[in-house]
Amino acid sequence: MLIASPPRRGRPPKPGAGAPHTPRPSFDRWTALHVTLRILPGLRSLRGCRTFRAIHRALCSGNERPDFRLVEYSVQTTHFHLLVESPSTQSLTRAVQGLAIRLARSINRTSRRSGTVFCDRYRSRVITGSRDARDTLRHVLNNARRHARSARRNQTRWTDPCSSAPWFRQWSVPCHAPAFIPDQRYLVLTALGTAAVPPRTDLLASGWSRAGPIDLLHIPGPQP
Repeated sequence: MLIASPPRRGRPPKPGAGAPHTPRPSFDRWTALHVTLRILPGLRSLRGCRTFRAIHRALCSGNERPDFRLVEYSVQTTHFHLLVESPSTQSLTRAVQGLAIRLARSINRTSRRSGTVFCDRYRSRVITGSRDARDTLRHVLNNARRHARSARRNQTRWTDPCSSAPWFRQWSVPCHAPAFIPDQRYLVLTALGTAAVPPRTDLLASGWSRAGPIDLLHIPGPQP
């Protein structure tokens, strides 16, 4: 008696692959999304001054497309958090793939290497409402606090120079917040300016504020 073999389910995921190979959400109007890109283990930190300068240029170039807007961003040691807008699924795919190529070339050039940079395809998630938009903004803008040493997490006026946080103007800062004295690295990186552009969607322009303010003290993710 012949037993039918189980249906094939495609290629097994690569070890360490982060983004599942599932269909991406489909949309056909300007939509806000949270995009995450992760580099291979063992590569140089993305937050070094020389590397970040090259990354900053790539982010600025990626924002020159008419069908893509990089609204906020955070560059961490091994990954990128990007808050973006795009008018369609196809436009988003082309724009993020093009941006990933620019970023990979910049990272390879500064590291004097060649080959693959990103460990898997990008992860994207549609932002669905005011609370989701507020929470995503907090996650992206304050992401460095999640990875910082505990001694720096509560320096209230500290914002991450490897992100768009220093240019965000709608923080809810407590009146008793101690002053932050920037170091030389902070001044060098913030002198580059921001690679972000103003939002087009209502959610990222002002809709998020209906869910409440964004506190500079907020630490994304599980609390330490």
